[in-house]
Amino acid sequence: MLSGSFDGTVRVHGLKSGKMLKEMRGHTSYVNDAAWGPDGSSTLISASSDSTVRVWDAKTCECLQAFRCGVAVCVVTARGVDSGTYALDVGQQGSGKSRQGDGTGYGIS
Repeated sequence: MLSGSFDGTVRVHGLKSGKMLKEMRGHTSYVNDAAWGPDGSSTLISASSDSTVRVWDAKTCECLQAFRCGVAVCVVTARGVDSGTYALDVGQQGSGKSRQGDGTGYGIS
């Protein structure tokens, strides 16, 4: 189970125990959303009020990429386009719109 927090962290919790198993640090404001990468990958994606979307390695807790969106980001989802290529759909605070980016690995346009 994933959680995003007011302290800027993303955490992985055990489903049965509820105990924290992993913690990712790097956002400088509230984490508004967190999601697993597509196809059961070991990546996590987080969206924050610090105007960034971050892609994390869930095994090492390392931030693989950070994308600056220019405004607070409320919602993010990832979906596979083809092998090794993903699209991130980003919902921006107050806009009611989403942005999508495609590319090798992860990308936002």
